[in-house]
Amino acid sequence: MRRDMTISEYIKQLHWRYATKQFDASKKLSSEQQQFLKDVLQLSPSSTGIQPWKFVIVSDPALRQQLREKAWGQSQITDASHLVVFCRRTDVNEALIDKVIVSTAEARHITPEILKGYRDMMMGVISSKTPEQLEEWSSDQVYIALGMVLSACAAVEIDACPMEGFDRAGFDQILDLGSENCTSYAVCAVGFRSSEDKNAQAPKARLPQSEIILEK
Repeated sequence: MRRDMTISEYIKQLHWRYATKQFDASKKLSSEQQQFLKDVLQLSPSSTGIQPWKFVIVSDPALRQQLREKAWGQSQITDASHLVVFCRRTDVNEALIDKVIVSTAEARHITPEILKGYRDMMMGVISSKTPEQLEEWSSDQVYIALGMVLSACAAVEIDACPMEGFDRAGFDQILDLGSENCTSYAVCAVGFRSSEDKNAQAPKARLPQSEIILEK
């Protein structure tokens, strides 16, 4: 996205984007665009900065075909340039917190000991939750990253389609996510729209702001 993109230009891009149903399988993300996608995923915010997620970017055609069978045959799975599987970590624990602390300390050129208060706060967040609450909380964080990807892709005119219609257990098995201490939660197909996708020209339909935005 250009540094000088105006507010009106950005809103125009949000009107441009839609949940792409038909991708042009011949068009692929460039190396720069692929790195852009990775950067957006990495820079996505999370509650208290714990980052309870992993992202699997799938480009292998054979894997994609297997995944399509676990997504009720939806063509976006195989036809998009890349497929991002948004995963909830199943190991949100003290070891993960320590990784975050070390990473933060390195980025800020300080010692981990200085971040003791921050570490205690993060430990308090996860230790105060039951396993069920921690699972729900972690899952909610995944949608923050998904929203970031959709917005960022729109800004640079990369098409995307968020998807929940898939067999999570099937995806987990095919991608061997158990060995990575994570489980699939949402999917986003990323690439470029097909000229045959009639939805691309459909006007954006949303409830009026007066219906959904309250000002007090």
